[in-house]
Amino acid sequence: KHQDPVAEQELLERLHKAAESMSDYNIIENQIRGGESNWSLLPTAGMFTVKCGYHAGGETGGSLNSFPEFTAWMGKNSTMGKNYRLLNELSHHMNYRVSANAQELRQTYVPILRERILRLLKAADNVS
Repeated sequence: KHQDPVAEQELLERLHKAAESMSDYNIIENQIRGGESNWSLLPTAGMFTVKCGYHAGGETGGSLNSFPEFTAWMGKNSTMGKNYRLLNELSHHMNYRVSANAQELRQTYVPILRERILRLLKAADNVS
């Protein structure tokens, strides 16, 4: 998909300014958290964080194409965390019966368990 060359140039300039802001932030952050412990620079670090986001998002605060919006990312990340916790819990409960790590459990056992549980639920739904 080809974009307008002017729009591409503007995007690259915004990303360049954002990268410069990140670099400046990193220098200030090292002064704050490094050996100097210059905590008076904390407001300046916050300013460079906002400046970086401003340059990356543009004047209207828009997002970069193909980058997820924060709310969508947060929802996906939350779901992923929940699934990871459930998988670890399942792995813990099956620990004595199955010799598989969480990854192997997810790839081999979970699809079979899912199918069997759904079959039982459908059968119970048909009975009632």
